[in-house]
Order: sequence, then C-alpha cells, then structure tokens
Amino acid sequence: MTSRTRPLLPVLLCALIAICGCTPKSIDIGSGDASSAKIPSGKDTITVFLTGNLLGTLQPCGCSAGQLGGFGRRRAVLETVADDRKLVVDTGNLLQAQTPQDMLKLGIIFQALSILNYDVANLNADELSLATELGLVAGGGFRIITADADGDAQT
Repeated sequence: MTSRTRPLLPVLLCALIAICGCTPKSIDIGSGDASSAKIPSGKDTITVFLTGNLLGTLQPCGCSAGQLGGFGRRRAVLETVADDRKLVVDTGNLLQAQTPQDMLKLGIIFQALSILNYDVANLNADELSLATELGLVAGGGFRIITADADGDAQT
C-alpha cells in the first residue's frame, strides 16, 4: 500500500471543532499557572478518544503475556464515558496492505467502529478507495474524513 503521510493534527482539530461546536462555558486558565486551571465537569465536559494505527490487527497477537489492545479493550475503555459525553475518532492507518485478507478485515473493522459508536474515522487515499469499492462508505455509521486525498476523492 502506498500512501503519503501528512500531518493529521490540523485536520483532526478542525474536524473536532466542526463536530463538537463550542461549549457554553470556557476553561478558566487563571493567571497562567497550570494548577489554577478549572476544567468544566459534568454535563459540560466532552472526553475525546483518539485511536489509530490499527494496521489490520483485530486483536493482540498473543506473542507475549499481558498485552492489552484489540477491539475488546477499546470497548472497555470507551464504555467508561457516556455516549453523549464523548467524541471517538480513529486517526487512520486501518490497514497495513491491500491483500484479499485485508479487504475482508476492512469490512470487519468498519463493523467494529460502528458497533463501538465511533464518530469519525480518517482514511488514507487507499483505504478510502477500497472502502468505496467495497460499498462500506455509505453505511458505516460514522463520518469519514481524509487528509490524504488529492482533491479527487469523495467523502
């Protein structure tokens, strides 16, 4: 798989701002001292979860003891925050290659992201093309963005 790596932070920040909007209360940072910062709590707080670099791995490989990860672990972590108080974003690199096995994995990954109530997934140009070809884009249950298209990709 060929893809160009581009800085994703500006794109993701814009997406987060567009999706979340502005909260009615601002964070009071006081005199600039970090210890005086007051972060809103309760219904004014949104927790942002960022995941990424799945590279087609659906669960930990099991090659060493004590590994955490996979979609089971993600689910456990994501369930610690109420659905209306979180924003869940996958930053990309869902697949490592475009083999027939990876094509099957992409469908499973899309199902898992939907079940886990992801809000946004960033796809690189190859993943977007493959997802479109497989008919996964329309019914994903989450928004798709891309920071790796040359202007001809449709999202």
